[in-house]
Amino acid sequence: MLNSQEIRKNWAIESFRYSLWQARKDALLSKIWRDIPNLKNFGEVPVDLSKQRRSLGTREIPVDKITGTVGRQDDFDGRFRPLKNHLRDRWINIALSFQDAGWPPIDVFKVGEEYFVLDGHHRTSYARNLGMAFMEANVWEVVPESPAASVPTTNAAKKLSAKPEPVKGIVIYDSIECCCLA
Repeated sequence: MLNSQEIRKNWAIESFRYSLWQARKDALLSKIWRDIPNLKNFGEVPVDLSKQRRSLGTREIPVDKITGTVGRQDDFDGRFRPLKNHLRDRWINIALSFQDAGWPPIDVFKVGEEYFVLDGHHRTSYARNLGMAFMEANVWEVVPESPAASVPTTNAAKKLSAKPEPVKGIVIYDSIECCCLA
């Protein structure tokens, strides 16, 4: 007979497997339809962290506004579902610790209305899996270097520039990124 700890662990394992399967399925489908966004990469946001960062303290943030990461964009999809098997044990431990005692706050950078996870990727993934609306976070607000700078989009949003540039009688179109925020 299974005790409650084993039941909770088995549930967490199955929950991880399902989430991983869904993420991989959607990743495959996005290659065909290109409609599922990737996790945004904070490294593409034009900011100077040494000058333009201020602490907003610990607060409840909307989980659905957590759209990016600092360095883990290959481990989770755009919905923060795990993409790799090596995330399994940590994800399960996070699930079990949440059921027992809760978690410490995650650490995020806030850019505009979006949040980028610095620490707490597995907690964010599990919170989204549970359907949590809010989670506690230590928030650092980051202001882009220029007002025209915005949060990056995926490479799938590229298109040709509307302004042709004449060069010795030849018209050349430069590739630019189009930012489509929904």
